Amino acid sequence: MSLRLLVVDDQEDIRLILQILLEDQGWDTEQAESGEDALKLEYRMADFDALVLDYKMPGLDGMEVARRFRESGFKRPIIICSAHLNPQLEQEATTIGAATVSKSDLKELVATIRREVLE
Repeated sequence: MSLRLLVVDDQEDIRLILQILLEDQGWDTEQAESGEDALKLEYRMADFDALVLDYKMPGLDGMEVARRFRESGFKRPIIICSAHLNPQLEQEATTIGAATVSKSDLKELVATIRREVLE
């Protein structure tokens, strides 16, 4: 199944790695380089099967972007990636209906997308 994913990360090299990884799975990606840029795409939220958000970004972090998408009615999966997962971050993500994945485990990111979106 072809998926359309919005990838939000403030680091260009990470966005490129994620684009290659996810498109290698046969999935389409669109990218935003900040939380603010992601929210500008909110009017198109029906276009995306899932959001992949960096947790730590200047300005609006991934958790705040996830909250705002949820408040706007986005019901599809949201995956928050962080270099440093911790119980507080995981609990906060669970509260807003988002999954968490370590940025260093790209296989787990793909598995989480498959689990959250395709099952």
